[in-house]
Amino acid sequence: MARITRPATDQTLHARIVETAHAHLFTYGYNALTMDDLAHELGVSKKTLYVHFRSKDALVEMILDNFAA
Repeated sequence: MARITRPATDQTLHARIVETAHAHLFTYGYNALTMDDLAHELGVSKKTLYVHFRSKDALVEMILDNFAA
């Protein structure tokens, strides 16, 4: 699968999203991880989250794939 190259600030935000979601997921669990809460904590809109990840499940899948690797 081809990887999309993002500008540095976009890559930084992408990494922050993953890092923050990872912390929430492993602290509170899947059901407690919401895109609303994540957007609020990161200071971005939900739309911005969905630019980086098509769904909560896609975000969680990436986190679990990285964790398993």
